[in-house]
Amino acid sequence: VRRISDASNKSSNDASHTLRRVGWALIAVGLLDIGFMVYCIMNKTSYSSSLNIFAVIAGLFLLRQSMETARVVSFFAAFMFSGFSLLIILSPLVIPFDLMVTLVRLEPFTAIGTFLFALAFLVFAFWVYWSLTSPAVMTARDVAGVKAKKPILAFVAGTALAIGLSIIIVLVNNSPSGEMAKAKAREITGPGYSYYISSMQW
Repeated sequence: VRRISDASNKSSNDASHTLRRVGWALIAVGLLDIGFMVYCIMNKTSYSSSLNIFAVIAGLFLLRQSMETARVVSFFAAFMFSGFSLLIILSPLVIPFDLMVTLVRLEPFTAIGTFLFALAFLVFAFWVYWSLTSPAVMTARDVAGVKAKKPILAFVAGTALAIGLSIIIVLVNNSPSGEMAKAKAREITGPGYSYYISSMQW
């Protein structure tokens, strides 16, 4: 009985430690993202993120040992990891290779920074997923009455989103509207250039 009790206590302590560790990490990343958002607003540059305040709130709930939050966060971590990983893999098929080479040549530091940021984001998302689906946390979720299954649907949804976005980008670039936009750009800059639709409003 003592061995079973000791094992149970150790598993509970491991789960508690993991939730606190992930919670503090999410708070730190969220605060950094909020700071970057403020910087972008002050400098009138584009900004896009799905972390910021949501990461801070999720981190606070994990510090309070919320197993339901652990379930939700592990789902979105799996969703973002699978979706962004596949988008990076598919990008050479969607974005012309000569355009990527040109971007690296014109703004090497921006290109390298973007690559390193994307890599760090993927590592962080996988670490969050791996931590919150560890045996100790899954056992603690089961004890707390929270569904303790790997979020397979999140991987499917992330994969489907990446494929769907890639198809939309290809269709837009080859659509009549896309060709019209390229023709208008060609009238301004003249021949001898290749064109790629980065964004479009109807």
